[in-house]
Amino acid sequence: MQETRKTKPAKRGAGATTQIEPVVREEWVRVAAYYRAERRGFQPGHDLEDWFAAEAGLTLAATSPTQRGRSRKTGTEARADR
Repeated sequence: MQETRKTKPAKRGAGATTQIEPVVREEWVRVAAYYRAERRGFQPGHDLEDWFAAEAGLTLAATSPTQRGRSRKTGTEARADR
């Protein structure tokens, strides 16, 4: 009988990031870089710039709001402001 491993649930709250499979992440970056190049009219010489900007955008999108400097108030904190 094959043993199955259970994975731990994703960490929530401050410091949490969304986990994306590497193959999926690469495809998302590839598509985002393509659209950046398309907006520029496919001018040559910007391929790495497009790729790195697409990676940075995906990393920012996958980062939790608290890591991006936004404070998300929930529970008693939100009620205290009313």
